[in-house]
Amino acid sequence: MPWPPNVLIASDKDLTRKLVRDSLRLLGLEIFQPVRSSREALQTLQKEKNRWQLLILDSGAAGALETVKEIREVLGAELKILLLLSAPTREEILAASEAGVNGFVAIPFSPSTLEEKMRAALGITPSSPDEGDPFRIKV
Repeated sequence: MPWPPNVLIASDKDLTRKLVRDSLRLLGLEIFQPVRSSREALQTLQKEKNRWQLLILDSGAAGALETVKEIREVLGAELKILLLLSAPTREEILAASEAGVNGFVAIPFSPSTLEEKMRAALGITPSSPDEGDPFRIKV
């Protein structure tokens, strides 16, 4: 999976979309699109399924976990999904994992934490210091 990925951001909260968008910009990502709901994310993914590598989904968005399940049924596991959680409970994490989420980001978060979680979900790990590229794809 190449870095940087194309990222779709889904949240019904303007502030959350702005937080993620600003963090992605600080990380140097240029190809991302915010949408206002998990339903809109699903529609966008169905129309442009080969464009997106990562969905950052707000758990507070209506129908978030149902959308994750539908994405997995329709598009499979190639798209990686990070779920934004505010004060997550064990039950929320278990339900999201069972639905097919690849990772979690607790709100609030720093850009470096978001990058770490994105790289983990995409299977990109730090390489050894003597390699030219600071990151490599996990084999």
